[in-house]
Amino acid sequence: PAEKLNELMEAAQKEAFCDSLGEYHPHFWASKLHFHITGVPFYNFPYTFGYLFSLGIYARALREKADFEEKYIALLCDTASMTVEDLAMKHLGADLTERSFWED
Repeated sequence: PAEKLNELMEAAQKEAFCDSLGEYHPHFWASKLHFHITGVPFYNFPYTFGYLFSLGIYARALREKADFEEKYIALLCDTASMTVEDLAMKHLGADLTERSFWED
């Protein structure tokens, strides 16, 4: 099983870094305990939420094209000064409690 995890880890690194690194770390998965702490969602949740939120923002940018840049800059300026729900509503007109934001 460890050999398979090593293979997967190295493949993921090559994909993420577009084969641009001189060396890869197949045992990286073993050094990061939090990868395996599924019973403690508070640790991994911010990463997952941030990734999904950025996908929603990116989808908006693709639809709105050049009109989106000003909204995005304003959103970045307000980051950490309000809740993410308020941030999305103010700058994207999006209600994060609605499935449509996450599925678009």
